[in-house]
Order: sequence, then C-alpha cells, then structure tokens
Amino acid sequence: MAYTLCALVGSRDVLPAGAVPLASQELFLLPCFGPTWRERVGGRQPLVGAVEAGARAPEERDEWDERNIQGEKLLHKLLGFMSLSGPVAYVEAVFWAGSGDQASLVYQDGELVLASVATGRDINAALAALGVSGDSLRDEFEVAGLGENRSTHSWAKEERVEPALANLFNALVA
Repeated sequence: MAYTLCALVGSRDVLPAGAVPLASQELFLLPCFGPTWRERVGGRQPLVGAVEAGARAPEERDEWDERNIQGEKLLHKLLGFMSLSGPVAYVEAVFWAGSGDQASLVYQDGELVLASVATGRDINAALAALGVSGDSLRDEFEVAGLGENRSTHSWAKEERVEPALANLFNALVA
C-alpha cells in the first residue's frame, strides 16, 4: 500500500487557516499540493528531488531537476519566513510496499535547525524538534497521528489548502 505526504507542520500560530489539527502536541498540518504548490515549489518531493538533481552534473539535468533545485530554495525561504512566528517543519515521504524516501526541514527563528534526507527517521526527527515525544510503543510519527491518512490529498480538500498556500507565498513576496 502507498503512503505519500508533503506538508508543513507547526503550531496554530505559525500555520495559516486551512491547516488541520494533528493528534498530539497542539500541532497542525497544512498539506502541500495544488496549483500554487506546483507552480512555486514543484513536485510532491522537492527535497529528495533536489538532492537527486544536485548529484547529477549540470549538463545532465533536465527541466524537472532545475525546478526541484529552485523549488527547494524557495521552500527554505518560506520556512525561514514562517519560523519567525514559531518553529515549523516541512516533511515529505513517498512509500510503496515498505520502501521509499522521506525528508524533512525544521526552521526556528528564521534559521535552519534540522535538515534530514533519506535517513529513515527524517520525519520523526522533525517531529521531535517540534516537541513530539515518542515512547517505547509508538514513535513520533504515530504519536502525532501522521498515519491517519495515506496520502497528502486525504488531509484536506484543495479548496481549503489552495488559499492558505497562496497567502503564504504572497506574504513571502510582499
């Protein structure tokens, strides 16, 4: 069974209206998809895509590689801006039949405090940085409730997400 996630995670003070509450720690999740996300950042895995693109020689990169690289830069800028209101994480994952990739970024006070790509604990590390504590039976991912939905699109309808993402990017540019 597949699992996909591309989202911003933070407190109500950091994320805009349109974010949905998570199971723990007063955290909220804003799924990242829709026209604004695709136009500004690119695909569903900009961090993993940028790492893969960066590993190729410039002459071997295609249009999608360049979009991932530029999208990752804009994502860092957005998170830095958002984190002036409190810590915020960006998490992404794509899994099928137990194998796949995950990555995360955490910003606080405008500074990158965690960047984790393909370690196998990337999302747990981001959640821990936001204050989520796992225990002997459940890791941070389970405690936060990120397994409640199997896809990014299942967290909220595009009509709810699109204005929130558009407002974030517009505030960044202003």
